[in-house]
Amino acid sequence: MTSRTYPLEAALKLRQMQLDEAQATLARALEQVRAAEAALTYSQERLRAHREQTRVEQEQMLTQIDPTTGRAMQDSDHYFTRRLFEADELERVCERRKVTLAEMQGEAENARAALTIARAEHRAVDKHRERWEQAQRKAAENRAEAEADDVLAGRRD
Repeated sequence: MTSRTYPLEAALKLRQMQLDEAQATLARALEQVRAAEAALTYSQERLRAHREQTRVEQEQMLTQIDPTTGRAMQDSDHYFTRRLFEADELERVCERRKVTLAEMQGEAENARAALTIARAEHRAVDKHRERWEQAQRKAAENRAEAEADDVLAGRRD
């Protein structure tokens, strides 16, 4: 076999670097998806807990407040109006986090697709290298056989 190096060695190294980068990009994208999922779950739990706390407080207040006292009713109304605004804000946070999660999932899908392409391109160059090496081995064997035939033919003459 000759000591020739694979003529597309640079392309093979480039494809390997692209494959490594695609794998790292996918890993980062999946981590962002996990973080977005955790943030959404946390926000949804906060909203659920807020609503439950408001419900319990409202029940308690209704049993404790004298409905004939105007000031107590007004304070109660202000408090629960504020709690409704807080719940609305928590709902908006949940919606934003759902959007963020969808975006992160889209980026992860793009990264998966890029990884699939990088794997295919790397595999193609690698298979080409294997065929080239096989052809080099075959050519070396053929040269060795031809030299052996020449030597045998020279002895016969």
